[in-house]
Amino acid sequence: MLKTPGPVRPMYTIRTTSAVLALLMLALAIPAQAALISRTISVDGLFLDWTLPSNILTNPDQSSSDEEGNNATGSKADLDYIVASTGRDLKDFTYTWDSANLYFYVSRYGSSINTNLWWFYLDLNADGLMQTGERVFSVAWNGNNRRTEANLYDYIAATSGGDSLVCLSSCAAGGTGLADGYTMPGTISNLINIYGPPSNPIVGGSVDGVQMEARLPWSVLGFSGPEPLGFHISSSNSTNIPNQIDDNMEGPSNNFLFFADTDLSVSKTAVAMDGLTAITDSVGGNQFQYIITVENGGSSSEEVDGVSIDDMLPDGLTFASATMTQGTYDPALNNTWDVGVLAAGATASLTITVTVNNPPNTGSPADPLVVINTANNLQLLAVDLDDTNNEASVAVTLHPGPVLSLSKTSVVLDDGWSGDDEFHVPGAVVEYTVVVENTSSFIGADSVMLSDVLPAETTYEPGTLTVEGAPLTDDSDSGASGGDDGEVTSGTVLVNLGTVAISSTTTVKFQVKIN
Repeated sequence: MLKTPGPVRPMYTIRTTSAVLALLMLALAIPAQAALISRTISVDGLFLDWTLPSNILTNPDQSSSDEEGNNATGSKADLDYIVASTGRDLKDFTYTWDSANLYFYVSRYGSSINTNLWWFYLDLNADGLMQTGERVFSVAWNGNNRRTEANLYDYIAATSGGDSLVCLSSCAAGGTGLADGYTMPGTISNLINIYGPPSNPIVGGSVDGVQMEARLPWSVLGFSGPEPLGFHISSSNSTNIPNQIDDNMEGPSNNFLFFADTDLSVSKTAVAMDGLTAITDSVGGNQFQYIITVENGGSSSEEVDGVSIDDMLPDGLTFASATMTQGTYDPALNNTWDVGVLAAGATASLTITVTVNNPPNTGSPADPLVVINTANNLQLLAVDLDDTNNEASVAVTLHPGPVLSLSKTSVVLDDGWSGDDEFHVPGAVVEYTVVVENTSSFIGADSVMLSDVLPAETTYEPGTLTVEGAPLTDDSDSGASGGDDGEVTSGTVLVNLGTVAISSTTTVKFQVKIN
């Protein structure tokens, strides 16, 4: 067998019967998390773009809920219980983003015709504190006409160094470390109108008055695109905050939009079974490996969660096995490698072993097939700062394995009594010619064995076995010192043909006498 990096050439055993037609037998040895969803939202009070094609509103990494807290039907599980007005009783929060805007969705328990305000405290450096000068996004929602007005304020911290986004010690019992039940203590200044009255009325509320959507350009926050943010969600009936805050709620992912900013990169190679030698070609019946590597090379020191990547094998290949440094991969379920958590600076790799079909294509068996395998659809719970390195491809040309064909003819050399070579009578001598051809234009066939069982009522004529005209001994000396690759035993002619080269033939001849 050839060693890698060259392709491995299968072994063959060819058996024939000593008739004009022969049977050729070829024996090939064939070894045997939820992700963040980014989307552009049309702020129109319709909300269909939040749910299709995949539902952002039910993605647990982008959504959170608050218990009902009004006096009549509320639950003390809401740490702000009791909320004075159902129109300000927070229920659900969801966010998404695109390269230009950050989008918010809020629902409430019960509708209201009054104008209520929704507050999003934005921790721009994501350190868990609202410092003076960081931003507060406010949306005034008029339930009577569905119109919304978006404004941006500067935050003025009540505590030197900044106010925590979550309760540290002074909120309702059980609320330590939570945003629910905890009101941000700072005030606001420096109103900047983003949209809505008086500049541009926008319908952002639902017809039933219980859902609202809003958008905030990254640029007004001083960012050129998506950035990780901390946040806190509240509602009120006026801008006199913190005095008029009615309800607070938890946000997803411990009150952070995105877990980190990072740069995940993907690389992919095709290698021989030694796991090291790069290949560009392989042969039907052979195996090779794809190695997919994901690296968390971002500047953040935080780990990234929810990492996954797809890898679908192309036609012409059959999955054999897979190993990975972490995570799970089961092509019987899907083609996704769920990597899970990837630490800053860390790498993870998936090795997929495949078997080349023989022939690899459905067309002419002699045609090679170029397959391009791509690892793509990288997902992560973070902002990827460079999405140009989020997929990788490698091309391998698949060639059919060696294809052997066999032809066999016979001729009567001597009928044993009249010299006529047309009569197969007792005493006649018959010569058989067997031609083995390798029709592959790419690879030779190694370790080819020819086995020919003599027909009944015939006897092998000693000393007549030849390969390509060269005589072989016909005793059982194959492999022995001084022996060769021919043997006749128990009525069977055996010849070790070795390698039948690319697009070549090997001719075997021998004689028998009719009993």
